[in-house]
Amino acid sequence: MAGGQIYGKSVDIWAVGLIMYEIISLKHPLWENGMEKSAYREKVQNLKKIKFGHRFNRWSRSLIQSLCHAKPSCRYTIDQALSHPWITRDFNSEIPRSHFEKSVFLEETDEKLRKVF
Repeated sequence: MAGGQIYGKSVDIWAVGLIMYEIISLKHPLWENGMEKSAYREKVQNLKKIKFGHRFNRWSRSLIQSLCHAKPSCRYTIDQALSHPWITRDFNSEIPRSHFEKSVFLEETDEKLRKVF
Protein backbone atom coordinates (compact mmCIF):
# COMPACT_ATOMS: atom_id res chain seq x y z
CA MET A 1 0.00 0.00 0.00
CA ALA A 2 1.46 3.32 -1.07
CA GLY A 3 -0.09 6.71 -1.36
CA GLY A 4 -3.29 5.40 0.18
CA GLN A 5 -3.85 3.02 -2.74
CA ILE A 6 -3.89 -0.76 -2.78
CA TYR A 7 -1.87 -2.37 -5.55
CA GLY A 8 -2.01 -5.85 -7.03
CA LYS A 9 0.56 -8.40 -8.10
CA SER A 10 1.33 -6.51 -11.30
CA VAL A 11 3.17 -3.86 -9.25
CA ASP A 12 5.29 -6.61 -7.68
CA ILE A 13 6.04 -7.96 -11.17
CA TRP A 14 7.08 -4.45 -12.24
CA ALA A 15 9.37 -4.18 -9.20
CA VAL A 16 11.00 -7.52 -10.04
CA GLY A 17 11.77 -6.16 -13.51
CA LEU A 18 13.40 -3.06 -12.03
CA ILE A 19 15.46 -5.18 -9.63
CA MET A 20 16.53 -7.46 -12.47
CA TYR A 21 17.60 -4.41 -14.47
CA GLU A 22 19.60 -3.10 -11.54
CA ILE A 23 21.34 -6.43 -10.94
CA ILE A 24 22.43 -6.66 -14.58
CA SER A 25 23.42 -3.04 -15.15
CA LEU A 26 24.54 -2.16 -11.62
CA LYS A 27 22.36 0.96 -11.72
CA HIS A 28 18.68 1.77 -11.28
CA PRO A 29 16.83 2.22 -14.58
CA LEU A 30 15.02 5.37 -13.41
CA TRP A 31 16.61 6.82 -10.27
CA GLU A 32 19.55 9.19 -10.59
CA ASN A 33 21.76 10.45 -7.76
CA GLY A 34 20.39 13.62 -6.24
CA MET A 35 17.00 13.19 -7.85
CA GLU A 36 14.04 14.65 -5.97
CA LYS A 37 11.18 12.30 -5.07
CA SER A 38 8.77 14.36 -7.15
CA ALA A 39 11.03 14.10 -10.22
CA TYR A 40 11.32 10.34 -9.73
CA ARG A 41 7.55 9.99 -9.34
CA GLU A 42 7.00 11.99 -12.53
CA LYS A 43 9.55 9.86 -14.40
CA VAL A 44 7.79 6.66 -13.27
CA GLN A 45 4.34 8.01 -14.22
CA ASN A 46 5.52 9.04 -17.70
CA LEU A 47 7.61 5.93 -18.39
CA LYS A 48 6.99 4.42 -21.81
CA LYS A 49 10.05 2.22 -22.27
CA ILE A 50 13.18 1.48 -20.31
CA LYS A 51 16.51 2.22 -22.04
CA PHE A 52 18.98 -0.64 -22.17
CA GLY A 53 22.75 -0.59 -22.35
CA HIS A 54 25.28 -3.04 -23.73
CA ARG A 55 25.02 -5.40 -20.72
CA PHE A 56 21.58 -6.58 -21.83
CA ASN A 57 21.10 -9.33 -24.36
CA ARG A 58 17.96 -10.00 -26.40
CA TRP A 59 16.44 -12.28 -23.77
CA SER A 60 17.08 -10.10 -20.73
CA ARG A 61 15.67 -7.08 -22.57
CA SER A 62 12.60 -9.03 -23.58
CA LEU A 63 11.95 -10.27 -20.05
CA ILE A 64 12.46 -6.87 -18.41
CA GLN A 65 10.25 -5.15 -20.99
CA SER A 66 7.50 -7.70 -20.36
CA LEU A 67 7.82 -7.34 -16.59
CA CYS A 68 7.87 -3.53 -16.68
CA HIS A 69 5.24 -2.83 -19.32
CA ALA A 70 3.54 0.51 -18.65
CA LYS A 71 0.08 -1.11 -18.72
CA PRO A 72 -0.37 -3.57 -15.85
CA SER A 73 -2.70 -5.72 -17.98
CA CYS A 74 0.12 -6.18 -20.51
CA ARG A 75 2.71 -7.33 -17.99
CA TYR A 76 3.76 -10.92 -17.60
CA THR A 77 2.29 -13.07 -14.90
CA ILE A 78 4.75 -14.92 -12.69
CA ASP A 79 4.12 -18.13 -14.69
CA GLN A 80 4.93 -16.38 -17.95
CA ALA A 81 8.08 -14.89 -16.46
CA LEU A 82 9.25 -18.25 -15.15
CA SER A 83 8.79 -19.83 -18.59
CA HIS A 84 10.84 -17.13 -20.35
CA PRO A 85 14.03 -18.41 -22.06
CA TRP A 86 16.22 -16.09 -19.98
CA ILE A 87 15.01 -17.91 -16.85
CA THR A 88 14.81 -21.45 -18.26
CA ARG A 89 18.05 -21.02 -20.26
CA ASP A 90 16.29 -22.78 -23.17
CA PHE A 91 17.19 -20.24 -25.84
CA ASN A 92 15.64 -22.35 -28.60
CA SER A 93 12.13 -21.92 -27.20
CA GLU A 94 9.86 -19.03 -28.13
CA ILE A 95 9.54 -15.98 -25.93
CA PRO A 96 6.11 -16.26 -24.29
CA ARG A 97 3.48 -13.67 -25.07
CA SER A 98 1.62 -11.81 -22.35
CA HIS A 99 -2.13 -12.37 -22.10
CA PHE A 100 -2.68 -9.07 -23.90
CA GLU A 101 -0.25 -9.99 -26.70
CA LYS A 102 -1.95 -13.38 -27.08
CA SER A 103 -5.38 -11.80 -27.42
CA VAL A 104 -4.12 -9.28 -30.00
CA PHE A 105 -2.41 -12.09 -31.93
CA LEU A 106 -5.58 -14.21 -31.87
CA GLU A 107 -7.71 -11.28 -33.04
CA GLU A 108 -5.32 -10.57 -35.91
CA THR A 109 -5.21 -14.24 -36.87
CA ASP A 110 -9.00 -14.47 -36.72
CA GLU A 111 -9.31 -11.40 -38.94
CA LYS A 112 -6.86 -12.87 -41.48
CA LEU A 113 -8.77 -16.15 -41.55
CA ARG A 114 -12.07 -14.33 -42.08
CA LYS A 115 -10.56 -12.52 -45.07
CA VAL A 116 -9.34 -15.81 -46.55
CA PHE A 117 -12.78 -17.41 -46.21
